[in-house]
Amino acid sequence: QVLVESLGRYQAQLQGETPEAQFLWDNASKSDAKPIDENKFADHVKTHLEKDLKHRGIVLNREVRIHRGERTDIQVNAIIHTASAESYDSITVIIECKGCWNPGLHDAMRDQLVGRYLKDNRCQHGLYLVGWFNCVKWSGRDRRKNQALRLCPNIDDTRHKLTASAANLSKDLIRVRSVVLDASLR
Repeated sequence: QVLVESLGRYQAQLQGETPEAQFLWDNASKSDAKPIDENKFADHVKTHLEKDLKHRGIVLNREVRIHRGERTDIQVNAIIHTASAESYDSITVIIECKGCWNPGLHDAMRDQLVGRYLKDNRCQHGLYLVGWFNCVKWSGRDRRKNQALRLCPNIDDTRHKLTASAANLSKDLIRVRSVVLDASLR
């Protein structure tokens, strides 16, 4: 919940009075604007979360190896009091970041986040984060644009579908949430 709230603040910054979404684009002020890649998107998200949550004792890392050959986009660790409040425990959340053009957009929450990263892992909490970039300023020369329009033409429908998927995947001890950030240019 803390991460979702922080990403809500990030969303407000992305589309606020002085919109920061422009920093998630290459050539944002020109006719050939295109979104940054997923790795740079994850870097921006991590930087925001770090600034926003550092004072709460939350530690964020990029590309953490959890299984041989598998690295998370962002791993979040927080120290919490146990029920007795006499000792501490840690809680971990794995964040998987996708751009709205990713061909596996509607399967990666199940196959990658839950099926690989949360499987056989002490971490049982996942956040599926999608950057939604669809807008008229996105250059038609960028092949990702048509893919994004096919996969998720409407941000509200995309949010609804991914929220439903996250609810369906939250079983037993596994807890998954999804967030779709509007990173479009005005």
